Amino acid sequence: MKNIFCNLSVFVLLSLLLLSTVSCTKTSSSTSVPDQLVGNWKMYEEYADTNMNHLQDASDYHQLLDSFNIMITVNKDGTGKESSSTEVLHGFTWQLLNNNKNLVIYDSLAAKVISYDIISINSSAFTILDTTQSVYVWETAHKQ
Repeated sequence: MKNIFCNLSVFVLLSLLLLSTVSCTKTSSSTSVPDQLVGNWKMYEEYADTNMNHLQDASDYHQLLDSFNIMITVNKDGTGKESSSTEVLHGFTWQLLNNNKNLVIYDSLAAKVISYDIISINSSAFTILDTTQSVYVWETAHKQ
């Protein structure tokens, strides 16, 4: 009887140890911001803060028409391009700063730096806020 109780205690102890190891194993299902950013994106909408209240008001909303067809390609090597359906508009380099909260674009055509706050990003869409202009502009793109 003592052996059965001892074997049962060892079994229960090993089971609890195994269960705690499995339940404490961290699994990451989320993808990193750089990995989510890489790909082909179609610009979908923007809010231009024309009344300068730093809010997205209904009057600030502009859905970008399909005729604009502005595409953004973000490459893993830190380069990218903006293009329309007929031509490449300009190339750029990019990097993420401040724990992936800011996207900085170095626009080679305009020879300027544009800094965006990343408002939201996932595998299918992102919204960024351009604070480098006198009017705040929120831009949303959908992954293609």
